[in-house]
Order: sequence, then C-alpha cells, then structure tokens
Amino acid sequence: MEKEKISVILPVWKPDLKQLELCLKSLIDQTYENIEIVISYRKSGNLDSEFHELIRKFNDSRIKIVESDLQGFTNALNEGIQNTTGKLIARIDADDYCDITRFEKQLEFKRKTNSDIVGSWAYSISHFGEKIGKIELPVTHNQIRKNMMLHCPLLHPSLLLDKKIFSEIGTYDPLFIHAEDYEFYFRAMSKNYKFGNVPEYLVYIREDPHSRSRGVEWKTQRKYYMKSKNLAFFKYGFRNFYDVFYYLFSPISYFISPKIAYRIKRFTGWYKTN
Repeated sequence: MEKEKISVILPVWKPDLKQLELCLKSLIDQTYENIEIVISYRKSGNLDSEFHELIRKFNDSRIKIVESDLQGFTNALNEGIQNTTGKLIARIDADDYCDITRFEKQLEFKRKTNSDIVGSWAYSISHFGEKIGKIELPVTHNQIRKNMMLHCPLLHPSLLLDKKIFSEIGTYDPLFIHAEDYEFYFRAMSKNYKFGNVPEYLVYIREDPHSRSRGVEWKTQRKYYMKSKNLAFFKYGFRNFYDVFYYLFSPISYFISPKIAYRIKRFTGWYKTN
C-alpha cells in the first residue's frame, strides 16, 4: 500500500538561518520519507540570497518554495495549504525542529487511535538550543475535550491532520492573531473531529523572547485566546461544567505574564523543568 504524502507547512520571514537549517534538516531526515516541505516565503530583504543559497545547499526536490507578498502569519499558513499536494498536512515553525521519527510515530498513533488531528509532547529549548523543559499535554480525545477551554490542546508546531478537514470546515481565520490554531481547534472539535497527542517528545519548541507569540506579543495572544473562547462558548456550544468553570476564569490570563504562566504550568504538571 502506497504511503500517504505529508505536506509540511513552514512559513518563513526574516529567519535565523542557522535555526532554519536545523529545522529543515530535521524534516529531510525523517524516517517517513513521503513528504513535501512547502515553504511560504515572504521576502526578507538582504536575507533573500542567503535563504535561497541554503535551499540550494539541501538540493532536495521535496522542498517547494511559495513566494508570497501577503502580510501576516495566518495568510502565509493558508497560502501554504493551498499549494500542497499531500493528503495530510503537518506544521512546524522556522525556529523549531522535530525528532526524525516524528511523522512515523504520529501516523502510527493516528491510525491506532483513529484520530483526525494529532499533536505530540515537546521539549522546550532556549534560544541557544539547550533543553529547558518538557511540555506534556493531555493525550486522549476525552482528556483534550475536558481541558479545551483551559488552554490550547495541541502545540501548533506538532500538528498533523487530514487535509480534507480544511476543505470541510475552512482554513485558519486571520482575524485571530496568534490564536489562529486555537480557534481552528474549537471549530474542528465542534464538528466532532477526533483529537490526540502522542505522549512522546517529538518536537523541540524554542522559547525565544523575540518569537512571534512566546515573546513580547504575549498580551496580543492572550487577547485572541479569549476571543477564541468567546466564540466557542457563544457560537459552538462549549458549555459543559468544565467549559463554564475555565471560561469564567479565562480573563485572568490576560494579566499573567509568560514567566508566571510557566510557574502555573509547572505546578499543574503540563510544563516540567529538567
């Protein structure tokens, strides 16, 4: 039986080229080889020539560059999706990377659990690449559903899902800045798609103070997380006991800095330091 192709969406703008090289190498070296890497590339001025030189250095026909003039990360994601040829979509960010067995293990888990949307646990790494923590999210669909209103249930750079889901419920909504994944998960959960997280550390997520949502723009992310929860509560019917309980306390998160949030996550067991 022919293996299904995985299309990996990788938005790139003003990249750290060393981090991007590590990211691409982790994809090219995957034990599951039937992939394409769709780079949605927004021109980055004096980095353009170095970026293209890096791509030529890999000399891998599975890398596909989609040059974009569109503004915004979410638009880059959606444009990348439109240019894929695989039946499955995966995600990674340019400053993160993954274990070379990631797709093999995620596909095995997806088939075994009959899941539609799959993520994984992750190592948290510093700007310089040192492991500084472990991120462990709920594993089963029921556990994810129970905690859905508490926090985003999947790490976006670990995402693997059936491409047809985007056709059935729509792509990412650019109105949810830094929370386009969270809003999409609520939408998918409301349509009864099955979720799961592989209980292994298959991605390495960089906690960079200058990163898109893990750095200085954390208040913007909190704002749109709350907007996603409002939509889930009022439009999608997320109103069971746990939903209401977590929803009522959600506004507090706007005043909790990432540093304090990590302490809370460590206390609850979601984030563990080494």
